[in-house]
Amino acid sequence: MTGNFANQFKKDEDVELVSEQAASNAESVDSNVGEETSAPENGETLDAKDVDANDVGAKDVDGPPDANEVSDGSTPWKKRKANKSYRKRFWTIALVTVLIICGTLNSAVQAIGPALVLSHVGLAIGNRWLILKAYEIGYQNSPYSVSNLVTWANERAAYNKLDAIELYNDCLKLDPKYPYTYLNRGATYYYLKEYEKAMADYDKAIELNPRYALALDNRASLWVDSGELEAALKDETRAIAARADYHTYYFNRARIYRRLKRYDEALKDFTRAQELGENYQRVQHEIEATRELQQ
Repeated sequence: MTGNFANQFKKDEDVELVSEQAASNAESVDSNVGEETSAPENGETLDAKDVDANDVGAKDVDGPPDANEVSDGSTPWKKRKANKSYRKRFWTIALVTVLIICGTLNSAVQAIGPALVLSHVGLAIGNRWLILKAYEIGYQNSPYSVSNLVTWANERAAYNKLDAIELYNDCLKLDPKYPYTYLNRGATYYYLKEYEKAMADYDKAIELNPRYALALDNRASLWVDSGELEAALKDETRAIAARADYHTYYFNRARIYRRLKRYDEALKDFTRAQELGENYQRVQHEIEATRELQQ
């Protein structure tokens, strides 16, 4: 019994010595590895090989990825930083785009001139003062450039004919002998059903230019409306004499001939109008109607 107890005590002592030596070896491993290893848990000792095997690729092999990581490897902090960088780039591009647009508009204004810009604004909003100011800036109120102001008045007539009448009056103040102004004011009066004023303007335009074909044609239409067919025929014939290559004048004269029951001359003019480019179906319809009346 005594011998056995002594042997047992010797075994326990050897175990304790082995444990102390293992602990000494573990401390040696910790000092060699440094900060790359973690402290042993529950008093266990780690061999140097075990430390390397557990550290290298541990997250790639064991368990799911960290909840703070996303599939592309970016963290919430990286995402916020990326969004901030994106917003910065977006506003930079937007600012550059606005500057380019402003520069383009400025160049356009310089290229076409402030007068044209003012005229477009004035015509759009119906401001007569702006239109006249544009003419003053662009043409120094020259009577030799009044055709430009008449053109602006024509554009305004498409929206407001009374405003256009006032602009035509302004044109006549600059140049009272310009037949084009009387022609367009007369046409505007015609659409306003002020036929006497329209006739007076056509008369003045023809007085200033006896070969003004369009004014003669317009006055012929007024004569037809009032039943003065011979006067209308005379003006239409003068219009054709002034411009023999325009199909509308032949077409209009043909209809006057038909109302005068001069059907052969009407058919001749309809045919000529078609040859010069008048709408085929329109002419054919008038020819058929004239032949029916001729029978």
